[in-house]
Amino acid sequence: MAKTETNVTKLTKDEIKEIGDIRSSISSVTIAIGEAEIAFTNLGVRKNELLNNLRKLSEKQNDFAKKLEDKYGNGNVNLETGEFTSTK
Repeated sequence: MAKTETNVTKLTKDEIKEIGDIRSSISSVTIAIGEAEIAFTNLGVRKNELLNNLRKLSEKQNDFAKKLEDKYGNGNVNLETGEFTSTK
Protein backbone atom coordinates (compact mmCIF):
# COMPACT_ATOMS: atom_id res chain seq x y z
CA MET A 1 0.00 0.00 0.00
CA ALA A 2 1.26 3.43 -0.92
CA LYS A 3 1.46 5.96 1.84
CA THR A 4 -0.30 9.25 1.08
CA GLU A 5 1.08 12.46 2.34
CA THR A 6 -1.28 14.79 4.19
CA ASN A 7 -0.71 18.43 4.75
CA VAL A 8 -2.62 20.05 7.61
CA THR A 9 -3.08 23.81 7.49
CA LYS A 10 -4.61 25.83 10.28
CA LEU A 11 -7.46 28.17 9.27
CA THR A 12 -7.35 31.77 10.39
CA LYS A 13 -9.71 33.04 13.08
CA ASP A 14 -11.50 35.13 10.45
CA GLU A 15 -12.00 32.08 8.20
CA ILE A 16 -13.34 30.02 11.11
CA LYS A 17 -15.66 32.90 12.06
CA GLU A 18 -16.89 33.20 8.46
CA ILE A 19 -17.70 29.48 8.31
CA GLY A 20 -19.53 29.73 11.65
CA ASP A 21 -21.49 32.78 10.48
CA ILE A 22 -22.53 31.03 7.27
CA ARG A 23 -23.64 27.91 9.16
CA SER A 24 -25.58 30.08 11.62
CA SER A 25 -27.31 31.89 8.75
CA ILE A 26 -28.19 28.60 7.06
CA SER A 27 -29.66 27.36 10.34
CA SER A 28 -31.72 30.55 10.79
CA VAL A 29 -33.08 30.36 7.25
CA THR A 30 -33.92 26.67 7.67
CA ILE A 31 -35.86 27.43 10.85
CA ALA A 32 -37.68 30.31 9.11
CA ILE A 33 -38.65 27.97 6.25
CA GLY A 34 -40.07 25.51 8.77
CA GLU A 35 -42.02 28.25 10.52
CA ALA A 36 -43.37 29.46 7.17
CA GLU A 37 -44.48 25.93 6.26
CA ILE A 38 -46.29 25.58 9.59
CA ALA A 39 -47.98 28.96 9.06
CA PHE A 40 -48.94 27.90 5.52
CA THR A 41 -50.45 24.66 6.82
CA ASN A 42 -52.37 26.55 9.51
CA LEU A 43 -53.61 28.99 6.90
CA GLY A 44 -54.89 26.09 4.80
CA VAL A 45 -56.73 24.68 7.81
CA ARG A 46 -58.25 28.10 8.55
CA LYS A 47 -59.26 28.51 4.90
CA ASN A 48 -61.06 25.16 4.97
CA GLU A 49 -62.86 26.14 8.19
CA LEU A 50 -64.01 29.40 6.61
CA LEU A 51 -65.15 27.67 3.43
CA ASN A 52 -67.13 25.20 5.53
CA ASN A 53 -68.73 28.09 7.46
CA LEU A 54 -69.57 29.81 4.18
CA ARG A 55 -71.21 26.63 2.87
CA LYS A 56 -73.30 26.32 6.06
CA LEU A 57 -74.36 29.97 5.88
CA SER A 58 -75.30 29.59 2.24
CA GLU A 59 -77.43 26.57 3.10
CA LYS A 60 -79.05 28.53 5.96
CA GLN A 61 -79.81 31.42 3.58
CA ASN A 62 -81.33 29.05 1.02
CA ASP A 63 -83.46 27.34 3.70
CA PHE A 64 -84.74 30.68 4.96
CA ALA A 65 -85.46 31.88 1.43
CA LYS A 66 -87.50 28.69 0.89
CA LYS A 67 -89.48 29.40 4.10
CA LEU A 68 -90.25 32.92 2.90
CA GLU A 69 -91.25 31.60 -0.52
CA ASP A 70 -93.55 29.03 1.08
CA LYS A 71 -95.13 31.77 3.19
CA TYR A 72 -95.33 34.66 0.70
CA GLY A 73 -94.81 33.07 -2.72
CA ASN A 74 -92.24 34.13 -5.30
CA GLY A 75 -90.91 37.65 -4.98
CA ASN A 76 -88.22 39.97 -3.75
CA VAL A 77 -87.36 41.26 -0.29
CA ASN A 78 -86.18 44.83 0.29
CA LEU A 79 -84.06 44.63 3.44
CA GLU A 80 -84.00 48.42 3.84
CA THR A 81 -87.79 48.76 3.98
CA GLY A 82 -88.67 45.26 5.15
CA GLU A 83 -91.11 44.94 2.27
CA PHE A 84 -91.85 41.89 0.16
CA THR A 85 -92.86 42.42 -3.46
CA SER A 86 -94.49 39.42 -5.12
CA THR A 87 -93.66 38.46 -8.69
CA LYS A 88 -96.80 36.71 -9.92
